[in-house]
Amino acid sequence: PSKSIALPVKSKTPISSFDKLQDYLKEIDSSHKEKVRSLIRYSGTEPKIRILVEAQQELLLDNVFSKIKNLISEYI
Repeated sequence: PSKSIALPVKSKTPISSFDKLQDYLKEIDSSHKEKVRSLIRYSGTEPKIRILVEAQQELLLDNVFSKIKNLISEYI
């Protein structure tokens, strides 16, 4: 299963500067390395940040996607 969303942004602050998000992504990578994949990037043509999360289980997908979306919302 997968989920994606594009959130509007005012400016394209480097994603690497989103400290809480980076910490969470490291945590997910260490605890669910083979079960979850995420891609977070800015659109090249629109003022949006795109989030894609894939996971082996729907519940895990929902939890990780919601957490990533909430963490990004703190920065944009």
